[in-house]
Amino acid sequence: MKNLVAVFFIIIFSSTCSLKNKVLDFCKMLEKDQSYLSTGLSDTSQIRSNLIKRKAIFIENFNIIIDETIKNGFPQISEINSLSDTCSYWGVTATLAHICQTRPDLFFSDKIVKLFTKEIEMKRMSNKLLFTSIRIGSLNKTCDTLKYKIENAIIQWELDPGLMNEISYKICN
Repeated sequence: MKNLVAVFFIIIFSSTCSLKNKVLDFCKMLEKDQSYLSTGLSDTSQIRSNLIKRKAIFIENFNIIIDETIKNGFPQISEINSLSDTCSYWGVTATLAHICQTRPDLFFSDKIVKLFTKEIEMKRMSNKLLFTSIRIGSLNKTCDTLKYKIENAIIQWELDPGLMNEISYKICN
């Protein structure tokens, strides 16, 4: 009976360990990120439908990265000049940029700012990724209600304060 209980605990422990060590498929993440592009389409309802699907994929990918960061630290990705790991670099970079662009309320939320600040302080994340994401996100006008949060994030993440001047705001209720 003791052997059966021991085997049971070993199986449970092994399965939870394998879940913790699950390898993220950055190539799949990047492939999904680049799906539903509306290049060459003229049907506005199809273009709108594709945009909705793309935004859902951005959120899904972002949540995967955040879950991984909470459990195991920010995913270790190689710099862009490393040809051996382009999927991880572009999968993460595209996800962060697209979330900043389409859901700045999520990207600059207190939870995410605190999490990324901790990851930068622990040297598991480069603030260069965040700079790039904000710069791309600044191509869109952002609700003025987020101005304080964005400026706070730029300070917390020790980014160039000049980045604050690149962001255009619109009045939102």
